[in-house]
Amino acid sequence: MRVALTFIFAFTLTRCFCQDLPAIDKKLSNLYENIPDNYTDKQKNARLERFEKLLLKYTTMEPKTLNYPFKKLATCHLIYISTSEDRNFRIYSYDLNRQRSMPWFNNIYQFRTNGRVTSRHFEPPEKLVPDYTYYQVNDLVTGGKTYYIVQRVAIGGLLEEYSIKFFSIENGLLNDNIKLVKTENGMANVLPCSEVDASVENAVYKIVYNKKAGSISIPMTTKDGKVTGKRITYKFNGKYFVKN
Repeated sequence: MRVALTFIFAFTLTRCFCQDLPAIDKKLSNLYENIPDNYTDKQKNARLERFEKLLLKYTTMEPKTLNYPFKKLATCHLIYISTSEDRNFRIYSYDLNRQRSMPWFNNIYQFRTNGRVTSRHFEPPEKLVPDYTYYQVNDLVTGGKTYYIVQRVAIGGLLEEYSIKFFSIENGLLNDNIKLVKTENGMANVLPCSEVDASVENAVYKIVYNKKAGSISIPMTTKDGKVTGKRITYKFNGKYFVKN
């Protein structure tokens, strides 16, 4: 009887938690967006660290968050929630420097593997600089494997650096070092794209992934970051992307 009651109690808790996704959305968006103006930098840091810990906790504990729209959180300033086409991989990009001059982005990566959903946080390449902002995830299925083509940008300078990074989910883990493009320096995990004048709207600079053609089309820019009418195309040859 005790085992049965324990199961019922655990099931009830899980069910209640699943049904409370709107409350989670509200809590996270409030922590991130509605920071009182009179808060000190120390208080702001504590609040945003709590937001980050809770986002990691909820996206790890609750599988349904992987495909939940997070309508409130998604409309917050400088929040980007990007989900793969197969809905098995999602990246949450957020500014840890809210209400201060320079954005400082960080990321939480959520993915489904072996029937379960989990999340993790990668340390930025350099701790003294912010991480990239990820804003679009596309899928490439080849040879029975799924690869993720992720567009990203480094925000904060006069020129914003755009690039593409490749991911996959393998052996229960997220692999962020898939070398899926051939560059002048050999095989690489990252495809550098362009440095764009920060005053240019995102709609003007647009990287296009054509899933049917297996191609990535990248706008070319001038040395001072102005977008031109020319493009560079990388084509998938069955093993990796190579410049056309």
